[in-house]
Amino acid sequence: MSDIVVGALIGIGGVVVGGCISYVTTRLQLKQQEREARRERLISDRERYLTRLRECTSKWIKNSNMVVAMSVSVTQARESGMEPSGLQQEWNDFDMVLDKSRELTEEFDVLLEEVGD
Repeated sequence: MSDIVVGALIGIGGVVVGGCISYVTTRLQLKQQEREARRERLISDRERYLTRLRECTSKWIKNSNMVVAMSVSVTQARESGMEPSGLQQEWNDFDMVLDKSRELTEEFDVLLEEVGD
């Protein structure tokens, strides 16, 4: 073969390989852009729920910590031999925290239904 033919074949081969690389790279970039666009769309669609959900979750966790603290307090008071009548305030506080926990759980459930996929 002549040098011209070999050069032409090498050039054509280079174009084909370069085209394949370019095609694959472009497809990967397009897929990445589609994923990012979908993510942004989901965030914007759910933005009003996400903020409320984050706030409700934070309140729920704080209240759960209070329930644990109140449980420990009542348990320690009982173990120290405190009379049941002396525990009335602790029980009232404990009931109040449990009621708040129920309210937050209901609010949390409503938010979860609104967010649904």
